[in-house]
Amino acid sequence: MSSFLASISFAREGVKTALEIAKTLRAAESQIQTADLKLQLAEMMSALADAKSNIAEATDQMKEQMAEIDRLQNALRIKDDVVKHYDAYYTKAATGAPTGDPYCMQCWEFMFRLHHLSGLQHRMQCNVCKSSYEAHLAPRIHAPPA
Repeated sequence: MSSFLASISFAREGVKTALEIAKTLRAAESQIQTADLKLQLAEMMSALADAKSNIAEATDQMKEQMAEIDRLQNALRIKDDVVKHYDAYYTKAATGAPTGDPYCMQCWEFMFRLHHLSGLQHRMQCNVCKSSYEAHLAPRIHAPPA
């Protein structure tokens, strides 16, 4: 992927250089007498500007996709470190038992993101997706003594 980004960056620089050359040629238009040549030069500048814009947009989209791939790879790495218990996910203790503060089941199962639940007495809620859970089905689990 980094070679793809380098290729896009290289192409973008080439388009930028060509656009600068076209602007220089247009500045010298007093030497260009034919209207047809002027029109073609204007069309070339417009096409180069469009290409430059499209390359910039593609670069931004690629960066977003790379960030999403990184996020999903991170989720895959931590997948074995969490365990479901009732209506929440927890960090897995060395024994394999759930421990600590609960994570939102909805966020983990559908978006592969770990967000802690918060709440009072009878209800726990995810501050991100707003899913609500019965507190006794998503309690804080203290680690067993070693």
